Amino acid sequence: MNKIGLKIGDLVIFFIALVLLFASYGITSSGFGKSDSNNNLILKISASSGEWMYPLDKKMKLCVDGPLGTTIVNIDHGKAWISDSPCKNKLCIATGVITSPNSWAACLPNKVLISISGSTSNTEVDDVSF
Repeated sequence: MNKIGLKIGDLVIFFIALVLLFASYGITSSGFGKSDSNNNLILKISASSGEWMYPLDKKMKLCVDGPLGTTIVNIDHGKAWISDSPCKNKLCIATGVITSPNSWAACLPNKVLISISGSTSNTEVDDVSF
């Protein structure tokens, strides 16, 4: 017995509890047992040169031709954005990342539209109106 009054068994139980605490945090924060909510989302790209659909759960860099030149669209595990375009004001790049169904970004001068379609298992309310 030491000055604090703890025995070896007390310290063993304390360390086991700490290990279990950190292990349970690691399992819950890593999403173990949760389904991927992006598995049924698709990115639809519409341009003057055609229309395409891509899964949103992959990583891709796409070149989309428009009347002004090539617009670069990136997809990265549930997110999509326009990273480069030949338009003058670059507002399409400033739009940033889109991640949820029915969200979109567009380069109007180059006639390129990207939008997310599908549904997620997320039941969070996006907006409420009366």
